[in-house]
This record gives sequence, structure tokens and C-alpha cells, in this order.
Amino acid sequence: MKPAVDNLRNWLLAVALVGAFLVAPPAHAITPYTAPSGALTEDAQVDVADIQCLVLIMSAMADPIPCTEDGDCLAAGAALHSCRKGLQEGLVCLPQCLAPEVTLAQSPEDCAVPDGDGCLGTVLKASADMNCDGDMTIVDLLFLVQIALEKTGGPGKADHDEDGQLNFCDPDSDGDGVADTLDCRPLDESLGACTESGQGCLLVDGQWDCACLPGWYDDGDSCMSCNASCTICTGPTSAECQACADGYFLEGQICVLVCPEGTFGKLPDNVCESCNPACATCFGPTSEECTSCLTNYYYHAPTTTCGENCPDGYYEDPLDNQCNACTSPCATCNTTGTDCSSCLTGYFLQPDTNTCTDHCPDGFDEDPENNTCIPSN
Repeated sequence: MKPAVDNLRNWLLAVALVGAFLVAPPAHAITPYTAPSGALTEDAQVDVADIQCLVLIMSAMADPIPCTEDGDCLAAGAALHSCRKGLQEGLVCLPQCLAPEVTLAQSPEDCAVPDGDGCLGTVLKASADMNCDGDMTIVDLLFLVQIALEKTGGPGKADHDEDGQLNFCDPDSDGDGVADTLDCRPLDESLGACTESGQGCLLVDGQWDCACLPGWYDDGDSCMSCNASCTICTGPTSAECQACADGYFLEGQICVLVCPEGTFGKLPDNVCESCNPACATCFGPTSEECTSCLTNYYYHAPTTTCGENCPDGYYEDPLDNQCNACTSPCATCNTTGTDCSSCLTGYFLQPDTNTCTDHCPDGFDEDPENNTCIPSN
């Protein structure tokens, strides 16, 4: 419901503005400089006739009537219209008040002489699209009223450089001689294109400005190239880096090929980050991403983990902080692979030797539930 209310409010505002213009003395008539200039009737000025024409055009575009195949609008039921190119509907019938061509120039005098230096030629006036957005809306009517009242020119307004061409349509909005596509600040004539070597248009402290691009640093006079290992730096050496190129990792302010022990190379940030406190070396930040362990922790290779104890089937070897596998048929073991503390199914823990065999010695019975040898009754 809100869009409908907003549209109604905009139309009422437009009608009020147009009404005020219509009852005002006909003194407001300005000479158009560039197109779309608002001089829809091509009478060399923007005045009430153009506003009236735009209202007729918008009405026609709201429910466009296509031309007949031979370009006849009368047969199509649109009297006092001519077959013209619309916005997106192809050839449609538009009011005859719309002039066939509009002159493009930087000033009225530029086209006084054919092929003058400032004359950009003539173009078919396909529509009254004041803000060059490819659409016909109430905004175009409001802009046309402002143009006629000479309210669009100056900084912060729709025609920043007051050349008669709205910023939306102007290839050089601030009039500094640099095209908007190349201008770092298109609405600030004090800054144009960034042309120095290693320089680009970047957002600096909330404002677009010419600054050194990544891979370059400011030496106070110009932008200089960083060391090949750096993408962002404060000076020319490999020890003045703030970010690293692919294949390098930032350690402090140095870009290294291999991160030091106790750290790993984190991607895609290209930085050296600390291992988990249990890991001596690692390939990630958790205790499950270790390649070796610190003292009092034991490395279990199948799961790449470091823990204070080894899982069943392994024993802790303090010499290299490794979890070494028990020797079959031990299920669990103590200080060596053959120092069994429990046996696999079908084997029995011998009472005095901590070994597992498939039978018990004389004087002992087999306990298949616990895989142990128990004294005979």
C-alpha cells in the first residue's frame, strides 16, 4: 500500500509545482545548452510549453499505442500523434509537441556554425528522459520544472557544473575536463584522474582519493613498488610487509615461504598463526590438526591429534611424544608394544609375564569374558 501512497504524493507534488508554474508570469524561459535539455518543443527555450508537452508524453507512455505497420498513428486511433521511438516499447504514437531532433552542444553558440568545435551534432529525441535513467517517471517532470525555474545548477544540485546538462547525463559532471568514468571524484573539480605510477582511486577516510595501490607504498613524494613478496607494505624491503603475496605468509612484518615451528600458514589470509597449545607443529589451529606434540602430550598419527593419553591399542612413548601401536595380540599395553595389559578375543593375559597367549598355564583356568587367566579352584 505504501508505494501507491508514495506515488500519489509524488503526483500531487508534481501537479502543485506545474500549477504554480502555469499561473506564474511567463518570464521563466531559459536557453537550453545540452540534451536532454528539456526543450521538448525545440523552440530554443525551456518554458511552460515544454512542461505541458511532458505531461502529454507521460500520459501517452503510461498506456502506449503502437503505430501501424506503415507508421500511421491516425489509423491506430491516436490523433495529433506521430510515430516515434519510445523507451522500451519500440515504435509508439507520441504527442506531436515533441520535436523530432534536439541539438547537443556545450553552449548555444557552438552549433551556430555547422560542425563547430563544441557542437556535438543532433540526435533523435526518443523521449523526455530528463535524468537519462531509461525510464519515464514523475522524477522527469520534477526535473523539468526545476530546469525551467533555473533551480538545478551549482554544487550539490542536479547540474553541478552549471553547463545545462544534468549530472545523470553529463559525461563530465564537474566540468574539470576529465570524463566521469576516469574521474576519481566526478563531483569535485579539484580532483580528476589518478595518473601517477602505482596510484589509483581508493576510499581513504571515507572519501575517494588518489592513493597508492596494493603492492605500492608512499615514500612521501610518489608511490614506490613493494618487495615482490609483499602485497601491502610500508617500505621497499621484505621486512616491511603488512600483507603477503600468494605462496608467502606474514610473520611479524616479514613474508616467509615456511612458517616457523609452532605456527602454520593460514589461507587465504597468507599469515602465520599459532598452533594449538598441545601441538609442537601443526597444519591448523585445533588439537586435531597436529603433526607433532609438545612434552607431556602424545601424537596419534591416524587422527593427527595430541592428547595427554593414547587411545586403546597404543602406549605412550615419552622419548618422541608418540602413541605407538601395541603388538598383537595385545589389546592394550603399557610401556612397550609387547607389555600387554589386556588381550584380544581368543587370547588370555598370562599372570606373570604380561603377555597374551591362546591358552593358560597349568593351575589356571581361562576367563573368556575378560580374556584373562584365573587360578583354578
